[in-house]
Amino acid sequence: MGVGYRPKLRSASVKPRMASVRVRLKSLTGPDLAIAGVVAVQLLPLLILKNVGSVDGPAHVLGAYVLGGAEQQIYDTYYYRDNFPLPNLLTQYLLAGLLEVVSPTTAEKLVVGLYLVGFAYALRRAVLSVRPDASWVVPVGLVLSTSTFLMWGFYNFSYGVVAFLLGVAHVQRHRRSWTKRSGLGLSAILLLCYFTHLVPLVMLALFLCTTTAIDLYLDPPASRRQLFHRIAPPVLALVPVGVLTLAFLARPAGEGIYLGYDLLPIHLVGLLTLQLPLVTYSLLEFLPLLVLVCSLVLLLGALIHHLRHFRSDWRSPALVTLVVTLALYVVVPESFGQGGLMHARLAMFPPLLLLLAVAAIRPPSWLRATATVAGCVVALGVVVLRFPVQLEFDRKVQAYRELSSFIEPQSLLVGFRLRSEEPAASGLRRLVQDPLLHAPSLVALMTGGVDAGHYEAATSYFPVRFHRERNAFVALGKLEEAPPDVDLSAVPELRYVMLWRNEPARRLPSDARHLMNQLKQGFRPVTQTANGKLVLYERQSER
Repeated sequence: MGVGYRPKLRSASVKPRMASVRVRLKSLTGPDLAIAGVVAVQLLPLLILKNVGSVDGPAHVLGAYVLGGAEQQIYDTYYYRDNFPLPNLLTQYLLAGLLEVVSPTTAEKLVVGLYLVGFAYALRRAVLSVRPDASWVVPVGLVLSTSTFLMWGFYNFSYGVVAFLLGVAHVQRHRRSWTKRSGLGLSAILLLCYFTHLVPLVMLALFLCTTTAIDLYLDPPASRRQLFHRIAPPVLALVPVGVLTLAFLARPAGEGIYLGYDLLPIHLVGLLTLQLPLVTYSLLEFLPLLVLVCSLVLLLGALIHHLRHFRSDWRSPALVTLVVTLALYVVVPESFGQGGLMHARLAMFPPLLLLLAVAAIRPPSWLRATATVAGCVVALGVVVLRFPVQLEFDRKVQAYRELSSFIEPQSLLVGFRLRSEEPAASGLRRLVQDPLLHAPSLVALMTGGVDAGHYEAATSYFPVRFHRERNAFVALGKLEEAPPDVDLSAVPELRYVMLWRNEPARRLPSDARHLMNQLKQGFRPVTQTANGKLVLYERQSER
């Protein structure tokens, strides 16, 4: 009986599952298929290129390798682990786990790919929580997943935006009937935000408080007990992240506060044109973004039309949070002691909040179709325009890999640039956008060594830190400048120097003479790439 019983159980369990899959496939709409197509194209560069090519990515992967307990003795000499529950933890541990089973490059690609899929999923979930038939809005926002932060390698912040969207969806679904289970779910999402980045956490807390205040205003509680039951879950969910955030901010900061109000006009233009969060590699990216801005203006016009004719409520959480965010954008400093680029980070949220506000209305079919098509065209156009530049940088990063075979394992190394290799669009921002800036960390990872330019080990908001007496990043000087202003004698244990010069030796810039003299006196050239742009030097042994 037992032998003949198993097939029946198996077939009975498979049929409902297959039927459920068919129902789900049939429920997919045209916009859903467009979303899947766009995300598939966004993933293609990860499959084609040999390297991700982000600025900070190699540094993060090296830090994750050390965090995962790599056995190289040199890591114990230079690094220690900061056990404080820091905000920038999620992707570090995700990378550390992936490095146990895949190569460093594959691990970084998986982190980026998971983010791209997660962003589309979270945005769709947030939009449908506002209105179940509003999936047409999602393609308009897909281009935001390939923001400048992805090129910078700000993976934690990028994952934080995903957590923010998941939190918005959760709040929208449970705002009128909080339970213990939904309250715990909210607390988990807030903690997820904290362990990615504080800016998405603040934005989700703002959305939660705005939603709670609006619901209390529109539907006042009949008693104190009812008031308690309505506000207790959100308040209790905020307590853990509030305590963690205050504890983190109380730690010593590396830098002071920079107001940057003189840059406010530039930041406002960057927000209105979406240049600040989106224009990354080429100035040609302004062309598809112009289409996106026009689409958002049309959708904003439709929203205003619905508000004027009382077909939509201006007290929607997304709309009110959008207004508060714009006010914050004007007054917030550009950088705090524990982090900077506040305006660029905040610029990610107004377009997302606008799309969530638009999702509550039902504009004419022609406008919905136009917005969906425009969103797909913009997202795909950005991928196409960026790829040639990404391919060029991929070849340059690959040159660093070629030098790894000439480097003795477990050595201290560093990389300098005589001229920055930043893309054309980098002139629009203050932060360095050179994908070669932290490429030496990739070489250190491949050789089991330490990169003296491992910037995150010299900051207070990453889990792997340099020992104070072994902090070569500080001892060398301004090593991230191009050309650098450094003193190589300050770190006698420095064994290798990789120099990206991108020009013949006879035409080296005059401000690089000090560095070149130091290399000539204390180092010998070992090898160089075929085009002569990247040269490896080794310290000469003292006799």
